[in-house]
Amino acid sequence: MSYAFDTMGRVWQKRIRPLIEDEKLAVYFEMLFEEMHSANHAVPDAKGVFKGDGINKHAGVTKAARRLEDHDKVLDGEGSGEEGV
Repeated sequence: MSYAFDTMGRVWQKRIRPLIEDEKLAVYFEMLFEEMHSANHAVPDAKGVFKGDGINKHAGVTKAARRLEDHDKVLDGEGSGEEGV
């Protein structure tokens, strides 16, 4: 798995999933998440080279994932709170 999908999945399971009361909504979101992850492996990278990385290596995706991960650490009391927005 990629850094971005790993981060999204981890934060979803830890922070968001427990708050969802509508089980069907949660399951459909998880199904979409898994399909997007699978499809990502079939998409060429930003340079058009098929590496099965699709969006994984896109700088904006990596930056957004890092922000999410940093904020998750802040919520755990481990981060500095200085993540960029």
